[in-house]
Amino acid sequence: VCGMTPGEGEEVIRRLRLARRQAGLVRDTIELRRLESALSAAARCPSRLVGLLEPLGEAALAAWAKIGNNPTAAAAIRRYLAELRYVRPALRGGDLLAMGAVPGPVLGALLAQLRAARLDGLAQSVDDERRLAAEWLNGAAD
Repeated sequence: VCGMTPGEGEEVIRRLRLARRQAGLVRDTIELRRLESALSAAARCPSRLVGLLEPLGEAALAAWAKIGNNPTAAAAIRRYLAELRYVRPALRGGDLLAMGAVPGPVLGALLAQLRAARLDGLAQSVDDERRLAAEWLNGAAD
């Protein structure tokens, strides 16, 4: 599966009539092969790494962390599975609304920015998050 193109993978899925879970594993494994060099580059930027790996299934990630040819990418996947995927901002939507955020997509974008700041070490406390959120909200109002 690791050396297949997405089209070849879809053909295997169709021919073998794979269930949704197994089909997802095939697709994710092919995608990980495609992402391998990007994962090595993203290893130093946790928010980028999370963005690349979050859409993929845990089974494919766990397998790739063990059998992947790129040690840097494998280590990045292991870090994602053990730690990074659990990182969330301390502030919640209600906190941002109380600070003046507007409900809707902007609120979701603010939460995503706060998560990225946590992941990348730009926000290490709830006070840091409040400061960043206030800056972003004030910048959006300008």
